[in-house]
Amino acid sequence: MKKVLLCLITAAVCIYVVSCASEEQPDQGPVVLRVNDYCLCQKEFRDLLAQEMRLDEHYKLTLDAQKQFLGDLVARQVLIQEAKRLELDSRPGFVLSVQRFWESTLIRDLMDMKAREIEANTLVTQEEVLDLYRKQKQDDPYLPAFEDMRDELFDRVMEEKKTRLLSEWIKGLEAGSDVEISERSLFGQSGA
Repeated sequence: MKKVLLCLITAAVCIYVVSCASEEQPDQGPVVLRVNDYCLCQKEFRDLLAQEMRLDEHYKLTLDAQKQFLGDLVARQVLIQEAKRLELDSRPGFVLSVQRFWESTLIRDLMDMKAREIEANTLVTQEEVLDLYRKQKQDDPYLPAFEDMRDELFDRVMEEKKTRLLSEWIKGLEAGSDVEISERSLFGQSGA
């Protein structure tokens, strides 16, 4: 129940942050879009547009593309408002979906942050790369020359180290946590 409440509070805060309370807010610029009670300020529009450009490498910032993007925002907001009017956002299935998405995104961001941290602090030696090459060369005598594969092998060694260190980090978090599993309650008396 606490997680559901936290999700709902987070969603409400996000909606509040994205909407404008007045015609113009400090550092947000004028309202560029209003759909019923929803307002989008100029800065927020530009932030959303910049995010769209980061997500779609083929996106070209033309006047027509911006108008299309604005039209898409209107359509999305109209649909969101209709779904809210029908109270679809309060259905247990919806709340559970939001919770799962929120948790997945939170975990992904944490893992990305930790992976970057590990990569910044992890060294791959020439000897490690050579060892991997030698092992692969034993299995495939027609393997290209070491010089041609060095970067690929380096990346593979780095990924293996990151994976191992991430796994160890997760196990450390689990070991440092107070975890109780009632197998009897889950699986019955026999425990199987």
